[in-house]
Amino acid sequence: MGDLGPQARLEFESPSWRTQLTGILQFNQPIADFNATSDLDFTGFSDVASSAIPNSGGSAYRIQAYPESLTEGTLSINLKSSSVTGMHGLKNEEVFQKIYGSASESQSLTAVSYTHLTLPTSDLV
Repeated sequence: MGDLGPQARLEFESPSWRTQLTGILQFNQPIADFNATSDLDFTGFSDVASSAIPNSGGSAYRIQAYPESLTEGTLSINLKSSSVTGMHGLKNEEVFQKIYGSASESQSLTAVSYTHLTLPTSDLV
């Protein structure tokens, strides 16, 4: 896609097991056709909802994700390839974010890769 195509980054709060996890889907340009229901695949969640972040110009969306269970398991969200269109008419590349992996996958809560994960310092309960 180069620099002209839409690029996205998923950022989630500290990956603790709750009834709801909140994160941000940040694009490098305005996206008018983002729809969480059709553009995201998710594992371990019963529902995912989104809303545009005010004053972001359509480049940032708040994601609320609701785990299927309160027991350990894998939680991940995937922005499907070619699901959104950028301001130059180009489509996005796939973005995958594993939020939490169970101990049976040889990962612990603290061993999750934070490559694309930003931990906010405010609004955490």
